[in-house]
Order: sequence, then C-alpha cells, then structure tokens
Amino acid sequence: MVDLALIRNVRTQFVYLIATLPPTIQATFEEQNNLVNPKVIRASTNRRNLFYMVQRATRLGTLLEEGARRARDAWENSRLLDRARDKIILYVRTKEDAATLAELLCCS
Repeated sequence: MVDLALIRNVRTQFVYLIATLPPTIQATFEEQNNLVNPKVIRASTNRRNLFYMVQRATRLGTLLEEGARRARDAWENSRLLDRARDKIILYVRTKEDAATLAELLCCS
C-alpha cells in the first residue's frame, strides 16, 4: 500500500477499497498516500447469512482429503445447511490445491 503514493501524481480520482484496513491505522494510510479529506465509507462486516466452521484435522491422509471429507459430511449430514439454498466455500493456498479439492468433491 505504501507504493500507491507513487502513482498519486496522476491527476485523476482514486478509489481505495481497503476492507482489511484496521481503523487504528487509517490515519497513517491517509498520510502515506497524501489523502486530504477523503470520503470514508465504513460498514459493518457482520453477515448474518454466513456461518463459519473451523475444525482441526485429526485423521491420517492429506489435508485436502480431510477437508473434502468434512465438507461432504457437512453438506450431506448437517442440519445447519439447507442444500436447496446454501453454499459451502473452501479456501486453499494454490490453484493446484483448488483443482485437487474440486476433483475430490466431484465439482467444477
């Protein structure tokens, strides 16, 4: 983000979408980017329609296999999910991991 100040010489409007910027460093960000009276729009990140589930992997096998198994179990057996309405999002580190996980789950 610090390097963004270098492009401020371009005479145009800028929009910074910085959803992860903590309020405690907002003033520093504005100063480093030479922002004068910026219009700041801050909204709640609370999403009632999202449910997070974090679990520690304990079985033998790869982490992707374990993640696929748990996602399948949650999707098929959980009373928390409505299969007609809900979706599951799984985060992985690489595109290759995403392709492997999609293959394990038989999805695109």
